[in-house]
Amino acid sequence: MHPVEFTADKESPFAGDRLNRGPHVEALCRVLCGVDGHAVVSLDAPWGAGKTAFVKMCAAHLRSEGVRVVEFNAWQRGHTGNPLLDLVAAVSDQIGESKTAQLRKTGANVAWHLANVGSRGLVDRDAFRGDEPEILADWNQAEEESAKFAERLEAVASADEGPLVVLIDELDRCRPPYALSLLETVRHLFAADGVMVVLAVNRAELRHSVKSVYGPKFDADWYLRRFADLHISLPPPDEQSLSAFLDGLLESSGLSARFTTSSNSYSPLMLKLLAESPGRSLRDLEQAVHLAVVALASLAPSDQSYLSRSLVWEHAAVALIVFRALDEAAYQNLAHNGGDGFAAVAAFDKALGLEPDPQDGIRASDRIREQIEAFLISGSSDDPFFSDSEKEEFLERYTSAIGCLPSRAERVFNACKQNSEITGGARPQIKLIADLIDLVRYTPIQSDEDTD
Repeated sequence: MHPVEFTADKESPFAGDRLNRGPHVEALCRVLCGVDGHAVVSLDAPWGAGKTAFVKMCAAHLRSEGVRVVEFNAWQRGHTGNPLLDLVAAVSDQIGESKTAQLRKTGANVAWHLANVGSRGLVDRDAFRGDEPEILADWNQAEEESAKFAERLEAVASADEGPLVVLIDELDRCRPPYALSLLETVRHLFAADGVMVVLAVNRAELRHSVKSVYGPKFDADWYLRRFADLHISLPPPDEQSLSAFLDGLLESSGLSARFTTSSNSYSPLMLKLLAESPGRSLRDLEQAVHLAVVALASLAPSDQSYLSRSLVWEHAAVALIVFRALDEAAYQNLAHNGGDGFAAVAAFDKALGLEPDPQDGIRASDRIREQIEAFLISGSSDDPFFSDSEKEEFLERYTSAIGCLPSRAERVFNACKQNSEITGGARPQIKLIADLIDLVRYTPIQSDEDTD
């Protein structure tokens, strides 16, 4: 269930690029290699938008061009709690040149003197007294060591093979004091000619970190703008790229093999409908796939038959997972509080954000959406609307809840009726499937090989 870690190597930097980020990576790398002096670039994208994969492809592509790269995951590698020491250690470990030994020593001296200034100011009042206060001597020493550090960092970056590029990821996941201290370190101590720094951040979350330190009324945007010379945003993936990403998830999780057991399974199309909805992140898709792995383990795979009862149950489970991802509050109300199926369909339709009843005919996505709606209604109602005598009531309640054309309501009614005929009246029930999704129950089905 854990996502496969994204990797990229300099031999084929874009081999795993399912989101078509390659051109954007190449453009940014050309900028980094073409700047004279020093620059800090802020790369903004929400959580789950693929920043880490983007940064790793940047590193691989730069290395393929012979550029020296330092990758620093601030969340994973903040071992000392001091950003300067952590960054210097990363430079030393990944560059491995003789010049970095002096850089490492000087960085430790800077960190020590800066800490000494701060600690004296807190606990030693005598440090402020006299014609030459001791605290100012510590401050002057810290300034001298900082200047030495900048010189030695510039010497490391002045090699013939081009700039030294430092890629910093996961900054917004760090504790606020560490994150802001790292920004100050980059801006003031890594401002050396030949050093290019890329900060991959979720700017919205980083604003919360700033406000948690400086107060809710503090201008966090103004503060963050100080730290980068160039601010760019990672564009959202297009529909084709999201589809390719989802295909990769289904393959790596093993669901792709299950879904292809029946040529009539439209479970992947349900999940692709989720990918097309507004505001979905790559992480939302990952979590929906993981829920499907868990829930479907307790349902027997379908065979090749079109009229397969197990296929109807599979579709119902995936439909409920998509609904949960779109509106969890409405899902909880339907699944565990006895909510009304027609109200759930109204919430589902709103969250999906697709224009109903298009003028140019019925789209394929509309058919999939109507199947999901059929499961939400028939699986939650005590009166499952299986007979033609109940059709009029169904159409009235559906059109009242959704505000759509009667023709659409009739298609959903027919889907409910067809699923009932396939299952012989043993319709998939929302509560039973929700118990599988929420791990109230878990009974994995053994394969034939396991049984043998």
